[in-house]
Amino acid sequence: MSSLLHDSHAATPNASTTARWHVPVEVAELNALYIQEVSRRALAPAVITNTWRGKIVRVFLRHDKVRVFAIACGQRVGMADFVALEQVRFCVDEAGRRQTLAEQGPLPNRRTIHAWLTGRLLWASDHGRQPSGPIWSGVVFNPVHMRDFCCEENSVPLKESRFAMMTPGRVKVWCDRSSVPCLAAGTLNDERPTA
Repeated sequence: MSSLLHDSHAATPNASTTARWHVPVEVAELNALYIQEVSRRALAPAVITNTWRGKIVRVFLRHDKVRVFAIACGQRVGMADFVALEQVRFCVDEAGRRQTLAEQGPLPNRRTIHAWLTGRLLWASDHGRQPSGPIWSGVVFNPVHMRDFCCEENSVPLKESRFAMMTPGRVKVWCDRSSVPCLAAGTLNDERPTA
């Protein structure tokens, strides 16, 4: 079992750490909500998370091997291995990124949720497949080397995308190529990603 499930004392961020890095309220609240739901063992499974279709959610990488992604919707957090969003924004909080690099975050692994995708949930599932074909482009983010989510092919920073899929694997985030400058040829039409 994950240390996240056993470390409920970590639910309260150290006030001096939070002040030092000036983490925005939105980031602090997302971290607190996630810690609360993990400590209560209340993360919703994909079958429940999928009922949030059409709602605006925030999706971020989990680091505990149970499910790959956490999905925050309002005051609930769910988890799934495969997630699809539309009207996507790629978000990285610089203060949270620095807090993570310094290993002074509020999570039991001393990190901070600092990078996520925000968008309208199309679907979430524990079963699916990696996107393939010329309409998809891999998206990468590494807090040590990057300040933004970037296109894997050309390192162009990404701020938004019409669609994104998140899957297990070396590349975990995919966006439609029409959202990547210089890669728009052979792009996604108006079809939404399917599970």
